Amino acid sequence: MKKLIRRMLCIGIAAWLLCIQAAAAGSAVWGSIQGQTAILYLAGASAEDNLNCQVGSTPAEIASKTKVNTLDAPMETIILLDNSFSIPPAQRTIVTKVLEDLIANRLNGEKFTIATISDQVTYLCEGASDYSQLKNIIQNLQYQNQNTQLTDGLYKVLDKLSKADAGVLRRVLLVSDGVDNKQIGYTREELNQMIQKTGYPLYTIGCTDLYDTNNTEKLQNLFALSRLTYGNPYHVEAIQDSMMVVNAMLAWNQALRIDVRLPDTACDGSKKVLQVSKDGTPTYTLELTMPIVQEMAKSEAPAPAPAPAPEPIPQPEPEESSNTTLIVIIAVLAVLLVVVIIVVVIFALRGKKKPKDTFERLPAEMTPEHPYGGETEIMGETEQGEKTAMMWDETPSRVLVLRDSSDPNRRFEIPIQGIIAIGRDTKSCRIALGNEPTVARHQCDIFEQNGRIMLRNISTSNITCVNSQKVMDDCELLTGSIIKMGRVIMNVEII
Repeated sequence: MKKLIRRMLCIGIAAWLLCIQAAAAGSAVWGSIQGQTAILYLAGASAEDNLNCQVGSTPAEIASKTKVNTLDAPMETIILLDNSFSIPPAQRTIVTKVLEDLIANRLNGEKFTIATISDQVTYLCEGASDYSQLKNIIQNLQYQNQNTQLTDGLYKVLDKLSKADAGVLRRVLLVSDGVDNKQIGYTREELNQMIQKTGYPLYTIGCTDLYDTNNTEKLQNLFALSRLTYGNPYHVEAIQDSMMVVNAMLAWNQALRIDVRLPDTACDGSKKVLQVSKDGTPTYTLELTMPIVQEMAKSEAPAPAPAPAPEPIPQPEPEESSNTTLIVIIAVLAVLLVVVIIVVVIFALRGKKKPKDTFERLPAEMTPEHPYGGETEIMGETEQGEKTAMMWDETPSRVLVLRDSSDPNRRFEIPIQGIIAIGRDTKSCRIALGNEPTVARHQCDIFEQNGRIMLRNISTSNITCVNSQKVMDDCELLTGSIIKMGRVIMNVEII
């Protein structure tokens, strides 16, 4: 009977979540004001798109476009956990898997903050990026008997983040058994206002407390928080694959950051709507509070003129004093004339000695060659007039080549940019090895770190081997290295 009730509850919540996600559908955007610049993150946009921006009805200049995954500090992910005993043990396992997959797919430079919420907020790490540290924290999470004040805790975390806003996108993942209307401090309305103020995409994972008769209402309150942002809600028992949550959050990894210069006329301290159009069609819309630009008023009245000083009573001067003053003036003029003559003579002599052309041109054979070989490229053409797609200073990235030792015709070649996931899953892996049952869906990751090409094992059931050694920590790959994943053996070449 309990299992039947549990299944019906899951089906009802899953159907309701579909309605929430449909209602929240739209082009996801997040923004921040820094000085007189609006920084916008546009999900689904590309640097090649024809974008235009306006503030209210006033056009605004887009100063730059940058892909998020190329930024030195692309974003920060905030993980908030209700670690009370109300989260059933079976559901804790699913939550742990989601978090492990999330940190395994992090961007270079991405920061993570992990905190638990009880009657207070406990930070386990802030702004961390080390994979081993993050994985250790997740695998050693402790659940305990406690009262969780989720509204107060979430409000305090968002308030702290907003005060340290530097224009970098933050996405939030919140795991809890729901939100209770009975709170000690902040109200639900105050929390909603804080969520809308920060605008961070808020993803929620709701867990089922079988011993709480009000759990359905509490879950509805939790999932309602995601509707205030461009995040998604998930019920833990409806998560069949942890990557369904991770992939939704990873959509921001492919977002486009644009920096918009705000016109002076719009900077009056009021809230205004920013609208970004793609190919003439309004696509992204959000409301931000404008900065205040201090300007001198054009109609400012001139300062009153000082009262005229009383005219001095003229006093007759002795005749000798007037003669002395005239002599001093004549002497000063004479000295100045001599100085001018000397300067003219010096420049005239230097001009005669200076050769007409003191510049030497490098002979043609000493002209520096292109750093990567080939002919010199000018305005997209070679000196022979042939068209070329390369720019002057384009620096090629290194390329990873994997060859199957049992099938030389099976070869993978991919630029080493970001994280290269390898496994059976064609959706989440950049190198998919097909339906090989001895390879995990996500077997391992290859990435560049401090100029070295590294491999990290991801699978827990079938550990990856490099040169016959199991990879327990990050392992460096070199040309000639051999990677073994189940029955698949790959030869490594880095070019």
